[in-house]
Amino acid sequence: MRRVVVIAAQFTIATAAAAVAQQRTPDFASAFLPPGHWAIGAAGRLHALGLVEHGFDRARRPLTRREVGRVFDGAVRLAERDRPELLPLVRAYRARYTEEFPSTMSALAGADSVGLRFGDGSVTAGYELRTGELRSGIGYENGDDWTGPFHEEDVSTAMGAVDWSVELFPALALGLAPSRAAGDWTVDGGYATGVWRDAGIWIGRRTFGYSPGAGGGIVLNPSVAFDGGGIYLTDGVLLPSFLEALGPILFETFLSRVEHDGPIERPWVWGMRGTIEPHPRFGFGLTRTAMFGGEGKNDLSLQNLAYLMIGKHAGAGSGFDNQIFSIDAWYRPPIGALPMLIYLEWGLEDSAGAWFDVPGVVAGLELPALPGVPGIALGIERTSFSPRCCGNPIWYRHWQFLGGWTDDGVPLGHPLGGHGSEWRSWARADVLDARLRLESALFLRDRGEENLFAPDREGRSAGVAVSAAFRPMPLFDVIFQAGTESGERDWTESAAVLGLRMLF
Repeated sequence: MRRVVVIAAQFTIATAAAAVAQQRTPDFASAFLPPGHWAIGAAGRLHALGLVEHGFDRARRPLTRREVGRVFDGAVRLAERDRPELLPLVRAYRARYTEEFPSTMSALAGADSVGLRFGDGSVTAGYELRTGELRSGIGYENGDDWTGPFHEEDVSTAMGAVDWSVELFPALALGLAPSRAAGDWTVDGGYATGVWRDAGIWIGRRTFGYSPGAGGGIVLNPSVAFDGGGIYLTDGVLLPSFLEALGPILFETFLSRVEHDGPIERPWVWGMRGTIEPHPRFGFGLTRTAMFGGEGKNDLSLQNLAYLMIGKHAGAGSGFDNQIFSIDAWYRPPIGALPMLIYLEWGLEDSAGAWFDVPGVVAGLELPALPGVPGIALGIERTSFSPRCCGNPIWYRHWQFLGGWTDDGVPLGHPLGGHGSEWRSWARADVLDARLRLESALFLRDRGEENLFAPDREGRSAGVAVSAAFRPMPLFDVIFQAGTESGERDWTESAAVLGLRMLF
């Protein structure tokens, strides 16, 4: 673990130096898209098709409006040159995105000047139903201090969300994203972000995560909002001299706090993500996140912080921090008419020995377009988390942070919840000039006794999830989402949302 962290630190320093040294076209500040926005999935699909210009992190969520707009602009140029059969789909994506974010696309075209502007946004209103949902348990050892999961009240109520931004073009953007879910209003986003050349900074409250797979990532998924700040590269940068062979490099790091982790209030969360792309057909990523400190617990001494940064266990009995780490890779094989992308994420839980003894693994294959029907994409994915073994800790649990890798019972990592496995197949169709977007997923799970939702969800289960969005006219989306999962212990969890989204 220590050796990996030293490499990560060197990677960070070199990347920051390259960002300062490189002379590139000035950037402009842009608000972040909501984590589940359709355009993020569309950008990932274009990347799998080889229509995204060199230097793109397909795992990072969310992306800025500017980043995704650049993807669509570049994909049109590449499709015109290399893949004319995909041009209708690419142009449809760009047209729908331009309807939604005309100011962003205008700025990318160079039509904007310095000044204050009220950004593009949306309002969503609808109705939601939720039954059988759980929050993670508290404790570490089964049969000792493990409480088991907590049951949530069923929900049948109105829901709503707003996504709005203001920009002081080109250097500063403010984002605001309140929402009403489960009968309560929350703020999923309230932040300021600024850019200078290839460097960006944000401060406030926002959701983010890193998910190279379709069903979720190992380390961090955009399931909760964080209060804090961070820095990021807005575009891939190249290192000097022979290091240019690493290809475009992207990097992001943040420091934040979450509300609760079991009995510990307001623990800190630090994380980083870096990627390299030595060839347009393959790339690698590294993600590391740690929870530490907290009010009234775990002294924030310089020694403990130094140990945290270098990957050494800190505090009495290594109780100062809880760390999750993963590396991932993707490859797009040159196999002709059938485009394909293969990806793998391999993670460890809080101990170097876990890397080989008890890993977490996400592996998948994506067919981003089928021959003759480019609007349809298919994929299959396998996820597994090993049980505790050989002196290594339990996935997503911690003896000091008794709430585990969660925020108030909401998992920060993969939604499977640790110990167990999942098979997932999925399909996506973007038709009628991408005005109708359909998605479905089928999954089979087998949760083990050390899972965050055990014993209630222990054992085998099967589930399905579907979603549809239809844009009958440029400023309106009708949305529908539904999913259900049932297990062999006679339980069922279901959710459904029906709503109308208005763009402004």
